Amino acid sequence: MKLLTAAYLELCKTRIFLLISLFFIVPSDSFAGTIKSESEGKPQTTLSISPAEQSSTSAVILNSASPSQQTEFATESLQIIKGDLSKIVPIILSIISILMSIGLTIYNVRKDNRARKLSIEDDYWIRKVISPIAIEPLLKILIEMTAATPQHYGMAGFDKTKLRPFHDQYKSKLLDLQMSLSSLSLIDGMLAKKAKEGLDSIDEQLIEFCFSNERGVTGKHTTRTEFQALIREEMMKILKLIKDYQSHLK
Repeated sequence: MKLLTAAYLELCKTRIFLLISLFFIVPSDSFAGTIKSESEGKPQTTLSISPAEQSSTSAVILNSASPSQQTEFATESLQIIKGDLSKIVPIILSIISILMSIGLTIYNVRKDNRARKLSIEDDYWIRKVISPIAIEPLLKILIEMTAATPQHYGMAGFDKTKLRPFHDQYKSKLLDLQMSLSSLSLIDGMLAKKAKEGLDSIDEQLIEFCFSNERGVTGKHTTRTEFQALIREEMMKILKLIKDYQSHLK
């Protein structure tokens, strides 16, 4: 009976060891069973065999047992296996807890670093530097420009002499805005490039509006209303570029 019980336990333990070795990606041949034998008057000797040999030997012994004996052996073995698992599971849970704690610490450190970077770029550069230098002047000049736009050719109140002063005045202000918007390159070079392209488009519309009406040529984008709409559209595009950049930081 003891021999059969030991054989069944050895078979179960061998299978558990093989499963654990696969779970932790450890070569299964690192687990070796030992069979110790003692005889009267003789020194103790140790024989090392592989898990496969242990499993094969135990299976032979079990096959010679009756069904009732195998059931009894299985019950006893399950109790032992449960005891072994009760020791292994807490260790695994502890390892998982340690890994989760390390992961959470790394996440919090990265989150704090990102928050500090956002605070520097958003609060300082955009709010304290970019906004007063570029954004506020942009809004002021373009809103003023749309309000001061003279009547176009063919409308009541059209005065040809107002076109050239209007062009020269705001051409100069647009050049100043280009210098101001270049400050966007402090936070993002592509943002500064796209904002400059929007301002260049406004400058082209200004030239087309003034010189078309000065020569008495009518067409697309030469009316006062269309010119004002184009200016507002380009202004909103530039502001949206800055807004999208801020949103991307968060």
